[in-house]
Amino acid sequence: MVIARFHCDRNDERLIRALYSWLRGLERIHRLHAGRFVSQRYSTSEQDGIQFRRELLQWKDALSRMISLC
Repeated sequence: MVIARFHCDRNDERLIRALYSWLRGLERIHRLHAGRFVSQRYSTSEQDGIQFRRELLQWKDALSRMISLC
């Protein structure tokens, strides 16, 4: 980000912000599901697996939209 700002490269700055947001989204999903698993409120049931896959798909869709805007 510092280099992009130094070079006044708005496109790189937007891409870096999108990637950072993308990584934070993945971290949120991981933290939620890992926390539930460790605290024993998560099982390997089909329902939990469906919820995890649904959140990942939504996250991937958001990433695609972000990249298309950059």
